[in-house]
Amino acid sequence: MQDLDEAIAALSQGPTKKQNTLKAAFGKQDKSKVDALWGRAFYGNGLSFRLINDPHFKAAVEATTDFGENYKLPSLVSLRTSLLDKEKVSVAT
Repeated sequence: MQDLDEAIAALSQGPTKKQNTLKAAFGKQDKSKVDALWGRAFYGNGLSFRLINDPHFKAAVEATTDFGENYKLPSLVSLRTSLLDKEKVSVAT
């Protein structure tokens, strides 16, 4: 797991002259390390394992992949305010 910790550290150092990406940190073929990051996100946050089969979660992951490596996650504030408000309207209609 030391390699995984080093990759996480490299990705979290912030902007550099060359943008850090998962592909650059892990290599295109090293799926096991990316899987380990997903596992750590689930385990470390107490996420239900059933989330991996949720159609909304799958759609979000697919859309993120389609968007490309320049996608930035929404902020905590955005998630709990504007995005939540838009979802409430969407569900109510």
